[in-house]
Amino acid sequence: MYKKLQHLHEGMVGVTVRARVSRLWLSIPNKDGPHTCNLMLLDEQDYAIHAIINPEIWMNFSNLIFEGNEYDISHFTTRYSSGILRPVRFDMCISFTHHTIDEHVFHNDQMIPFHHFDIEYIGNLRNILGTYYDPSSPRDSIDVMGFMEDLQPPRILQTMYGPKIVVEFSINDNTKTAKVIVCPITVPYVTTLFQEGLQYLVVVILSSVKICCDESMQLDNFVLL
Repeated sequence: MYKKLQHLHEGMVGVTVRARVSRLWLSIPNKDGPHTCNLMLLDEQDYAIHAIINPEIWMNFSNLIFEGNEYDISHFTTRYSSGILRPVRFDMCISFTHHTIDEHVFHNDQMIPFHHFDIEYIGNLRNILGTYYDPSSPRDSIDVMGFMEDLQPPRILQTMYGPKIVVEFSINDNTKTAKVIVCPITVPYVTTLFQEGLQYLVVVILSSVKICCDESMQLDNFVLL
């Protein structure tokens, strides 16, 4: 019997979940440290949860877990999310351990979605930002969809991790326009659009983006990262 993701709670042990790895990404390490692997897991009810694989454990799974595949996952731990930015709204998190077992599911009668989005209107983002205790460090990420506008060429941005090449553009969903700063890992894809000249309207979905104030710290001047 598989446990539904929405029924997981803190400290739960001895359960198995069947889920698709909808997204897989590596966290930016401090300096030259190892990467932590992040997973967004989906079940057949389109419920999403964040899973974390610490660097020393990820080495055991890096050749076993791939984005888009379904797995039966067992012998993991559950806890409340403690990070400053959750990629999903569910506040529980799965942590892989040295004892975690993942079995690739090749045939599943229950269709599990490949993607999950909680789209927010850009016009609502100011109110969401106003609920944060510290607008510069939001707790939740968001998903938005709209037309890409005013795409800028790549530039160098000074960050806490050193200089990074970023790309900026605006996104408009007919309720409001927001400024977007694209992180280095996505820059090559956006740069291709810039080189093509954007001769047509491009609709984009930005998933798990961070909403925060710009340098002015005014709620009306937020950016999406």
